[in-house]
Amino acid sequence: MFDYLNSQSIAHLATSVVAGGRSANTAKSYTADLRALLDYYGTTNISHEGLDDLARKWLNNAGAPSSTTRRRAASLRAYAKMTGVSLLVDYRLPPEPRHDAHPLPNQLDDVKALLDAADSHREQLLIALCAGLGLRVGEALTVTPSSVDWPNDTVRITGKGRKEREVPITGLARPYLERAVDRANDPHELLLDRSDSWARQTVRKLGKAANLARPIASHDLRSTFATVAYDTTKDLTAVQDLLGHASPVTTRRYTLARMASKRAATAAIA
Repeated sequence: MFDYLNSQSIAHLATSVVAGGRSANTAKSYTADLRALLDYYGTTNISHEGLDDLARKWLNNAGAPSSTTRRRAASLRAYAKMTGVSLLVDYRLPPEPRHDAHPLPNQLDDVKALLDAADSHREQLLIALCAGLGLRVGEALTVTPSSVDWPNDTVRITGKGRKEREVPITGLARPYLERAVDRANDPHELLLDRSDSWARQTVRKLGKAANLARPIASHDLRSTFATVAYDTTKDLTAVQDLLGHASPVTTRRYTLARMASKRAATAAIA
């Protein structure tokens, strides 16, 4: 069907990804990665015959963070699945970045400051979904009106590994989610029709605008949600389910920073 990685085959991948049930943002991510590969070599065409070797060199030498390399490899494998070309067989991915607990210093007070600093309803919804429901940025970008189950007061999320979970709608997130759903024209319309980079840049921008005690990243919002949930319940399994973690070991990292703070606070008590 295709013998070259080029604009035509990349466009076809985007169409097939959406037709297969993946989100428009996933399609955008895949196509952006494949175009970046072409740009890296300064060409508009790469023959499938030499694509595997060039792809491996690109992944190993582009100087990207490990998380970016993993995403780029996923994009290439999606392309390989569509075209049947042999790509990255036995390729060893870099280790997945470890996310330790970095909740916002003042927790929910800081979340409210971010909401107040937002310039638009869309920015507020992003903060509400990540800090109020504990969603990953990629998950927040896939929420549609049809994801929201009002009778059961939950949001259905498809997380890593295509695993589905239901997250209760919190009081913090409710008004922003209700407003976004009311404004939507279609039940399958993305409530946050923006890119991953927009979301991450927005969180950093709002952190500065809100004059928080330190620079923040999008994952800090999820950590804040997890920390508040664990401090309230002391139920690690419940928090694991809310976050969609495959292992409680991952969830436990969200409690370590809090325990360190507690130990420091009680160090003088002999």
